[in-house]
Amino acid sequence: MTNRMQKHIVLLLFTIFLSSEFAYSQVVRNYEITEWVYLNKSSRLLGNSVTDLVYGNSNRLWIGTGRGLNSTADNGLSFDEYTHDEFEIGIGGVSALAVLGDIVIVANAFDDPDVEESNSTGSGLAISTDNGFSWTHIDQPKDSNDAVFELIYGDTIDALPVVINVDNVTFDIAITEDSTIYITSFAGGSRKSTDLGVTWNRIVLPPDDMDSLTAFSDHEFDLSPVDNSNFGVTGSLNHRPFSVIAWGDTVIIGTAGGINRSYDSGVSWFKSNTGNSGISGNWAVVLHRHVWNGNETLLAATRPTVEGEFLGISLSRDGGENWRTVLSDERVWNFSSDDSVIYAAADSGLFKSVDGGVTWASFPPIIDGATGDPLYTQTFYSVIKTPDNRLWAGTAGGLIYTDNNSSSWTILRAVKPLTEDLSVRTYSYPNPFSPSRHNRLGGDGYVRFHYSLSERSTVSINVYDFSMTLVAKAVKSVSRDKGEWDEVWNGRNGFGSVVANGTYFYKIIVNKSSGGGEVHWGKVMVIE
Repeated sequence: MTNRMQKHIVLLLFTIFLSSEFAYSQVVRNYEITEWVYLNKSSRLLGNSVTDLVYGNSNRLWIGTGRGLNSTADNGLSFDEYTHDEFEIGIGGVSALAVLGDIVIVANAFDDPDVEESNSTGSGLAISTDNGFSWTHIDQPKDSNDAVFELIYGDTIDALPVVINVDNVTFDIAITEDSTIYITSFAGGSRKSTDLGVTWNRIVLPPDDMDSLTAFSDHEFDLSPVDNSNFGVTGSLNHRPFSVIAWGDTVIIGTAGGINRSYDSGVSWFKSNTGNSGISGNWAVVLHRHVWNGNETLLAATRPTVEGEFLGISLSRDGGENWRTVLSDERVWNFSSDDSVIYAAADSGLFKSVDGGVTWASFPPIIDGATGDPLYTQTFYSVIKTPDNRLWAGTAGGLIYTDNNSSSWTILRAVKPLTEDLSVRTYSYPNPFSPSRHNRLGGDGYVRFHYSLSERSTVSINVYDFSMTLVAKAVKSVSRDKGEWDEVWNGRNGFGSVVANGTYFYKIIVNKSSGGGEVHWGKVMVIE
């Protein structure tokens, strides 16, 4: 298990009492809107980290970002915003998103500054059954204090109730044709709802030392999504789920302990892991089902949990019994299918396979066809091909699309507008800026200087250190039209070296086409 994963589970707190209940009601609140026009419509995204893309009814593309939920029904000309204040959709970024017909489900999570050593807190689910017209908020699914056992095949096993939202983050959602909902929540377990989220049942997966769970299995184990000294339970990796896909009576759940298959809606389970089936790593963070020409391929993006496992894609063509490894050493975040083609979004770029996932080719560097600006990141989180043959991809640097098989791209980014009274004429972002972490492309990191022009002008930007010594020229005499612009700086001085940590000032020199000029100052803090 990685240090990051361990940090997720350190501070989970649980309370144990006796009970005989097996389904637990969540607090439900309803909110409605009457027409789309009441949505907060904007021309921009809520955030530039685009983690989920799902296509729904009425040509609507649903977009999960690090700052909340967007959708677009006009191919990206405008975006509807679904905010916590208006609809009480969970606060924070989108951690999972699923759409089936008119059903839309979004899970959110946020970093709680009051919780030490915790990375995230689940802020609940929001469910719409009418393609986003009205929403129902559900508190983060968890257990009652006295939910301390489960019944499986007539036997009682001890269970640890999850009673808090800290580290209880929903990372994946699946909806079946009969509206059954499955969710996988780190430190919150796998759950199933057949009443649109009003009540949830815990799903019991095989423990770490068992490869199946049926009526004939040993039922002497405990259900615990974390280590628990009261139960004497350590590990419990297969009770810590991250991914789920489901159709009909088939459910597949990826955990930190392997890939679990059920063909009876989650009653009995069969587990694949590195020891019995050759998957690349036991930590299955993403699952995908590709069906084309009557053939089914299952794909899983895996992470290593112990020495000997590795990053990659595991692929199965026999329903998940046997797996082979492809695209080794790539950290994949998402898959999408379009007829015979499979796409994979990964840390090092966007990949495409035309032979059912056996071999993969990466897309060349992304350049905006209209502006000539490169995409300042190689990290892709999501990808989808919509019915109009447009390929969308969510990246760490915005939402991009191509209509011509990647011959040209359009890059859409979230930008905070300058104040209308122009009391703020420029700002830099991200700020503080780390050249080794932010907007990485070609070995460099980039910070953006945002500014506006009232008319066509020639622009130069110089960067100075705290003693006002010139250290770099970000741009020199570039021609720009009226509007808001970004220029980038790679954090290097005139000798090509990354500058030292500290505060730097930048000077924007504007020479207007009509004559006259302006000078605006801003600052950026550089921290490695």
